[in-house]
Amino acid sequence: MTNSQKNAIDQITKRIQKWNGTQKVSIWNIEKGHILLWIGSVKNNANWITTKTFCNIQLNTKGNKVKGFLDFLTPKTETKHPDMD
Repeated sequence: MTNSQKNAIDQITKRIQKWNGTQKVSIWNIEKGHILLWIGSVKNNANWITTKTFCNIQLNTKGNKVKGFLDFLTPKTETKHPDMD
């Protein structure tokens, strides 16, 4: 991971957590030095699973967003009912 990517991750994470509290952060290395960054929360109840995603982006080696979703205030919310699948 390059310094530019580390700085971008740090800035995005601090900005999201400033407005929304502590969130789960996941980082995956993918092709050509690019990384995938996911920031959000997962709530697991007996009847449903709710996922709130604030950030799901791909960063290149320079720390620039290549593609994905990023919103600091309004997350994408998805609710799944495991019994219905």
